[in-house]
Amino acid sequence: MAQTIDDLNITDALGIRTTTPRRPLDVSGEIVAVDRLTLAQDTGVATTTWHADNWGGLFRLFWQPNINTVGTVALMVTTDGQVQVVSEADPTILRIQSHVGFGAARLEFWSDPQGSVTEWRPGGIHSVDAGGFTGGLAFFTNGSGQANRTAEIEAMRITNRNVGIGMTNPSQRLTLGSGNVLLPSANYGQDGNLYFGGTTDTGQIGMRLFGGNVNNGQFRSGFIDVRAGTPTDGLIFRVDTSYGSAERMRICANGNILVTGDIVLQNADCAEEFAVNDCGAIEPGTLMVLTEDGSLRPSTEAYDKKVAGVISGAGDLKPGLVLDKQPESRNRMPLALMGKVNCKADAQYGAIEAGDLLTTSPTSGHAMKATDPAKAFGTVIGKALKPLKTGTGLIPLLISLQ
Repeated sequence: MAQTIDDLNITDALGIRTTTPRRPLDVSGEIVAVDRLTLAQDTGVATTTWHADNWGGLFRLFWQPNINTVGTVALMVTTDGQVQVVSEADPTILRIQSHVGFGAARLEFWSDPQGSVTEWRPGGIHSVDAGGFTGGLAFFTNGSGQANRTAEIEAMRITNRNVGIGMTNPSQRLTLGSGNVLLPSANYGQDGNLYFGGTTDTGQIGMRLFGGNVNNGQFRSGFIDVRAGTPTDGLIFRVDTSYGSAERMRICANGNILVTGDIVLQNADCAEEFAVNDCGAIEPGTLMVLTEDGSLRPSTEAYDKKVAGVISGAGDLKPGLVLDKQPESRNRMPLALMGKVNCKADAQYGAIEAGDLLTTSPTSGHAMKATDPAKAFGTVIGKALKPLKTGTGLIPLLISLQ
């Protein structure tokens, strides 16, 4: 039977629903406090007191320097699970402090109901101690799969103003462990870009990208400077076997390209794009002549002085350099002007030997051996580099209009 007691003074211990109280007040069951629950430090009135109450459905935990003063809220929990921790010294501070050792404070994130078979820990943040009162933060994830639902895999660490991704001892402002960096595809200049700014290590305005193992500058195989200030500044490429100190190429802001060594092109001829009649039906290796409007068509006459060149790209000889390239135009093809090119040839007008001069033939788009010196002047396309005894085929040709 419920009873109301206005005043009670117990000098030993009081047990409610228990005959063996273990403390001055021992309750076996639920306690309902309508106003607040107060925890005093002692029986005096001048010591710090903690209170818990239900304030309009909001759980509050607050303290007061003595039992008779107004309390200061330290913790509030709403019915939808929101938690607000308040610091009297600075309301913006949430302080997590370890009681087991230096750098051991942890903030963990858990998902699914506590104690359930699907409970798991997606990640957490740990404070770390790097020694000498140098602290940091380590960010952890659990990995993937059921077996790793409570695992801890360090993904990033911040210490002494350095950030390390995939490593625990970053030595630079940003240090990456193994793996690649993937930027998103460019979206009209809004993303997919990597921006740097400042000065190079020589004090120049711009940026410096090092290649290879930096190791405090001991093993640089090369680097790129991006400078700003004058028209001759721009991208500066330095490549060397030791310290990367020698400038090898510069792309200037005014559009000029400066190179200190040789430019090696792996392919064969130097070509230039021309407008071509019936472009879709013409194959690489076809011998071409000029038309009245300056476009090209396949040759069809012997010793034609309108001969211009050979369509580049047949066989294993590809153009090394293409001039006047206009990607928006579809009726243009590269014409070999200099170098080696594979050319269609017809030996029915005479067997072709290496070193023979070649000219146009009656066979469309094919060259033949020039046997008439009087007619050959102004009609020679070049010199054969391999023989063709009979029939038709591709032969390598050294372009030399004469």
